[in-house]
Amino acid sequence: MAQLTLHKRFTVRDGLDKPIMAFMQKLMADPTNPSLHVEPINNSRDKRVRTGRINKQYRAVMFELTGHNDKHFVLIDVCNHDEAYELAATVSMRSNPVSGVTQLSFAETPSALSSVDISAEVESRAKKLAAEKIAAAAVAEAAADATDVVDTVDSVDAVAPAVSISDSPGKVLTEAGLTQAILEEQLGISPVATAVVFAVDDERDLDSLLADSPQWELDAILSLVAGFSIEQVRHDLSIEDTLATKQPEESDEVLLEGLHTPAAAMEFAYAPDEDALKAIIETRDFNAWRIFVHPSQKAVIDANFSGSGRVFGGAGTGKTVVAIHRANELVTRRGQAPTLGQHSPRVLLTTYTRTLSESLKSQMNVLNPRFPEASTQGAPGLWISGIDSLVFRVLKYARNDELAAAVQEVLGIEASVRPGPLDSRDEQEIWEQSLTLAAVELVPEKANPEFLSQEYSTVVLAGGITQQADYLRVPRPGRGTSLNRRERKAVWKVMEVFTKKCVSQDRFTWPMLAVLAAEVLTNRDQPKLFDHVIIDEAQDFHAGHWRFLRACVAEGPNDIFLAEDSHQRIYGQRLVLSRFGISTRGRASRRLSLNYRTTAQNLDYAVAILDGQLWHGSTDELDSTVGYRSSRQGPAPILARASNLAEERSLAIEQIKQWLEESPDAHVGVLTRTKFLVKQIVAQFREAGLNVVETRQATAAAEAEVSVMTMHSAKGLEFTHVVLLDVNENSMPRDYQLHGLGEAEVADVLQRERALLYVAASRARDALMITTSDRPSTLLPA
Repeated sequence: MAQLTLHKRFTVRDGLDKPIMAFMQKLMADPTNPSLHVEPINNSRDKRVRTGRINKQYRAVMFELTGHNDKHFVLIDVCNHDEAYELAATVSMRSNPVSGVTQLSFAETPSALSSVDISAEVESRAKKLAAEKIAAAAVAEAAADATDVVDTVDSVDAVAPAVSISDSPGKVLTEAGLTQAILEEQLGISPVATAVVFAVDDERDLDSLLADSPQWELDAILSLVAGFSIEQVRHDLSIEDTLATKQPEESDEVLLEGLHTPAAAMEFAYAPDEDALKAIIETRDFNAWRIFVHPSQKAVIDANFSGSGRVFGGAGTGKTVVAIHRANELVTRRGQAPTLGQHSPRVLLTTYTRTLSESLKSQMNVLNPRFPEASTQGAPGLWISGIDSLVFRVLKYARNDELAAAVQEVLGIEASVRPGPLDSRDEQEIWEQSLTLAAVELVPEKANPEFLSQEYSTVVLAGGITQQADYLRVPRPGRGTSLNRRERKAVWKVMEVFTKKCVSQDRFTWPMLAVLAAEVLTNRDQPKLFDHVIIDEAQDFHAGHWRFLRACVAEGPNDIFLAEDSHQRIYGQRLVLSRFGISTRGRASRRLSLNYRTTAQNLDYAVAILDGQLWHGSTDELDSTVGYRSSRQGPAPILARASNLAEERSLAIEQIKQWLEESPDAHVGVLTRTKFLVKQIVAQFREAGLNVVETRQATAAAEAEVSVMTMHSAKGLEFTHVVLLDVNENSMPRDYQLHGLGEAEVADVLQRERALLYVAASRARDALMITTSDRPSTLLPA
């Protein structure tokens, strides 16, 4: 038997799926099988390099390592016969003497180069990059000449990055007291890479100039340029001083140890069995197969918390990936299957909507096709569900006496009910009826159904209040509009009427349903429903959700883990979770800062949307975007201004056609603010000859050429190219959202609209276009 690890450059060429799969299966089963033709290479730079026969035309290039008990093969690539031998002759594997990370070298060992050789290598890379830029500019110019421009469009601008790069990376590092020698001695970065970073003028060129460097080196350099300290970089990459082993002849054991470091995992992935191999072949995407994990993420995935834990960070930083991996780790007892007679832990993985929960399940199936799935909520294994769906299931299967007791405890009313949901339109109508029946005097902004609904959810339901006397003295954290004693009495009278009407109709708001379900679980004389709870998109959960989740799991080690980004709060109000017995301050909170999805240009634009606002996380601490960064480069976002909607959409259509021509594998997301416009846009785009679908499903959107949906529906999705359509003054924000609200509530609505625009802009992986007609939205960056 042999173990297999794959390098990120490993590719599955068209038509080779079955031969490569057969080769790897045979290699794993018996590496001495004569049909594999595993052979060393004469005069190679590394004695461990081998080639193996895929078929008459193709060979695999790999390294053979011998561990304590078995063989270990590291597959580098599959190439044509002659190319395979050429690659095998020049590639080598070594252990970094400082970091201990195992890495590949495709040229002369950097440490052995003279200063003259290093300068020559840097100059060679710079010339190659310059040539590539000239070629790219020529292609772009030709494409522009061939594109028909809509004559009536006022302007189309390439939006400059919101955070301009005024200083060279070398200057930034020098001002921070860092030198080439420090980078080499304390991080183990190669002399060529340090020479590049101190010579280059533009940070955006680092990705191209360091294309042949190990991924962890580029990550470390970008982190330092972003303002991180050497200590922070070492921590994020899990580089330990005691790890490196210096010896004249690196043993196979040293290389194998270095392959298992978190930093090496950025380029190498272990394939434990045939299911993993099959996934590689079918996806043809290294990162998609393993659901890429950065060392900083791995530290959060593996962390043991004495109670609750939290990961937070901007869009695209991998919070969902952390949640999925952590759920898999917990349900398999840290990667180990249950022994005979044991059950898997009971783990809940939940999120705000059913659509997002379906996406989580899809990703979990990619990560671990054999994960132990629970048969129902509370059974051994992993239960993946939208939070409201789980709430409804608990109430659906609750006994009549349990429901009656919950209504008495939560609402202070004796009644027999089978609770059903109340939609937002009917809720508003009942609040208006309650205001009329209560006949109280309140100023308009405090007699507003939106204000009353938020007051009831975040103060009354969150605090478990059933008596007026308690409401009169309870603190109202997070509620910007004040209420004096007389006003509180009036508001309480309205809420009493509202509650009675809900009970009489057997229809309740979702926060009410969640609190009722929490009470049902709390009153049961049996173990809690789950051993561990993991929440994605936690910033959107309301107070009822948190009371319910606290009732789902007993307090203890690793009880609740949440992933959140306060900048993406597009539903509900800001809450402090310590009110619900969930504390994640200090070491229980971990921050992610590296964006994997979005180019630096798109990220800068999206972050600029958030400027000028204060954002608080669930610990009530300020959440800043300082330090967020992306290692990917791309074109500047396009801002297209037209004089009317028809012209605006024509311009979007032309841009989408150009994207699809340039990138046949592109998946374009067209996002707009309202459901009303979606069907209209779909019809217009189809008439223009585009292959368009209307969907909010992650799998459907990933397969479609062009998907149209609302900005809310795009939450949790990503596209190669994105058009934000109709981002106009009258669409974001919409006037009716602000009508009749107090100053604090208006500010909260505007912040949620700003967060929504940030969410929409950050869905773009490679290219972003924003279209406006008449006057652009005031929420767009200046």
